[in-house]
Amino acid sequence: MSDSIFDKLFELFQSSGPVNWQLGNEVMKSIVGEPDLIEPRVSEEYLDLAGAAELKIQGTGLLTIVTADLLQPVDRRTWAELNERSFEWFILPLAQRMSAMADGPMAAMMGPLGPALAGMQSGTMVGFMSHRVLGQFDTGLPALGQKNAVLVIPAIEAFAEEYELDAREVRFWAALRAVAYRSLLAKPGVEDLVRTIVVEFLESVEFDMSRLTDAAAGAGGAMDLEGLLSGDAGIGQLLGATYDTAKLKKVQGLLATIEGFVDVVIADAADDMLPSLPRIVDAHTLRRSEPGQADDGIGAMIGLRFDRGLAADAGRLVRELVENWGVESLDQLWSSAESVPTADELTDSVGWVARNYLPDIDIDLD
Repeated sequence: MSDSIFDKLFELFQSSGPVNWQLGNEVMKSIVGEPDLIEPRVSEEYLDLAGAAELKIQGTGLLTIVTADLLQPVDRRTWAELNERSFEWFILPLAQRMSAMADGPMAAMMGPLGPALAGMQSGTMVGFMSHRVLGQFDTGLPALGQKNAVLVIPAIEAFAEEYELDAREVRFWAALRAVAYRSLLAKPGVEDLVRTIVVEFLESVEFDMSRLTDAAAGAGGAMDLEGLLSGDAGIGQLLGATYDTAKLKKVQGLLATIEGFVDVVIADAADDMLPSLPRIVDAHTLRRSEPGQADDGIGAMIGLRFDRGLAADAGRLVRELVENWGVESLDQLWSSAESVPTADELTDSVGWVARNYLPDIDIDLD
């Protein structure tokens, strides 16, 4: 990150809202780097594979797809530019939460500093994510409001090479995942459901604002402030975030259910077209378990990490629902915030069904 950006930090402190997006943009650009070159023939191949993915997913009967014409192959820099404000839906409530908790002298300090902290953390998060994610399906917390199924082509190609996977199979797997993920979020009410559950969790977050005073007193310059926000925990580490555990489990259950549902759709859609699917899935799981700065959405903002292993439990839940109560039972997963499985319910399909009561389904609890 260049010194010049943070030398200008206080010039950029002025913000008309709770998040200093201008500062965030400067930070993001400094991290992302130069554009990558994508060969036109490779982009065309991804578009063709998306068309095939659309047909295969539709054939599973598990998900109504959104047209693959919306697939967008991009490089890392373009991904960052597209997603600069795609996480505003949870960054803004978090910034407002910090401001609301400041009182006395701290309230005056948070006037310019709060928006700057939120902007810097947002820009840092998106900047580092651009070097890690394979597409919109790979961000942890969803980037809401994106109509396209965006794939980061250089990252996918590098993933296949690093783990010695068949490049053509990885490309088709990525196209399947992108189309399935975008189609799930496009279901009526799903994005609103994500927003509701996560914002309810954010409203439970408590910060120790005195830590900010101590950090500011010990900072020797703008670069020290950058250092406070450049680690994996970011604002959460700086301000000692605590939260409602039950609401966290709701968020964990939601994210795991989204991933587990998509896993099942892909497994059925891939059929015999992806003989290396188990290896691809294992490599992707390993890659996402590796520590990396700001690659986990909300984790980078408040110092939390979600257990991605829960997705396997969610996948088994989806299978059990289909086998025991039919495909129509899956709609109940997204019917309301109350119906979404918690992290604890992912291994208890009968208990989840009993709690939600699925109409017209005969539930045998024996």
